[in-house]
Amino acid sequence: MPDLHVGQSTPIGCVVATEPSVVYPELIGSDIGCGMSFVRTSLRLVYEDDERKLTKWTKQLQGLDDYLPPETIQEFLQSNLQWPTSVDKINNDHIENEQLGTIGAGNHFVELQRIEELYDDKHDDLSKDYLYLLVHSGSRSLGARILREFEQRKDEARGLERGTDAYEIYMTKHDEACAWAKRNRALIAQRFLACLGDTISFQCLVDIWHNNVVLKELSSNNCQVHLHRKGAAPSDQGRVVIPGSRGTHSYLVEPIIENQESSGYSLAHGAGRAMSRSKARQHFSDKYPDIDRLRITDSLDSHVICDDKELLYEEHPQAYKTIDAVIDDLVEAKCIRVIAKLRPLITYKTRLTHRE
Repeated sequence: MPDLHVGQSTPIGCVVATEPSVVYPELIGSDIGCGMSFVRTSLRLVYEDDERKLTKWTKQLQGLDDYLPPETIQEFLQSNLQWPTSVDKINNDHIENEQLGTIGAGNHFVELQRIEELYDDKHDDLSKDYLYLLVHSGSRSLGARILREFEQRKDEARGLERGTDAYEIYMTKHDEACAWAKRNRALIAQRFLACLGDTISFQCLVDIWHNNVVLKELSSNNCQVHLHRKGAAPSDQGRVVIPGSRGTHSYLVEPIIENQESSGYSLAHGAGRAMSRSKARQHFSDKYPDIDRLRITDSLDSHVICDDKELLYEEHPQAYKTIDAVIDDLVEAKCIRVIAKLRPLITYKTRLTHRE
């Protein structure tokens, strides 16, 4: 994908097809089920009063990564969410680790957005009058625990053979982690909007995984493969949001069906890093000794909420590739049509190092 960049053990921004008889857990990585949700809210902004309201909202958005008690999580799981797919496959053991509803570290975020440009007016659920929420998170420590378990097996490097106990166990846990991640994003959205007083039932328009494996039938030769996505959005599940970094636009796109197989039924999942985290920390800490300058982005004057100054440096927009170049590549390759251009208003990021 055009957002390809170096990962810890495998590249991020790629899709790998293997024979239908084998799955490689390492190709999916530790954050199984990581993905993005795009939510329509009932929030509006009056343009003459935008800045005052946004400043007020940033003060209200606190503690979104505080752990919730199990009874609160259980109540949430029993609620009637307007989510696009069923996500009820949750093991109680995973509720008790209290990470459900928390964002996590690295490039995970929640972002309040407005539609700046709407290029296709056939979508009734899109409007410049309302604000939207983009949630990027995954299965937290659950996915990492699953990968560690299978890394300890001698047969993992050769892949897990379909039909074996190891394969069946991994795929069961993989599917559960994906369901957990989907519910995690839903609860994050609910918590974020509750801080802003949006208690009206929100509507999730997009929810996709970009770290997972699926068994896919190829139309060209009627054979099956396992598609391993590592930082790659699916192109066969409807609309997709491809985000930039904080301080840059994101894009809601529609995949072009005719060209899906040539791109591995996948799309870029974001801008992709152009600079390592260590290099970004060094470069931007020298450039911005006053950390508060990074709490309002230079290009779009959007607000950034993040208590971790190292993460503010690591996630600086200039540490990422240019999102417009990524989108242009996908358009030129006839992989997507752009539906809307999304402007960030508030980006919430955090890093938790305890109990990960």
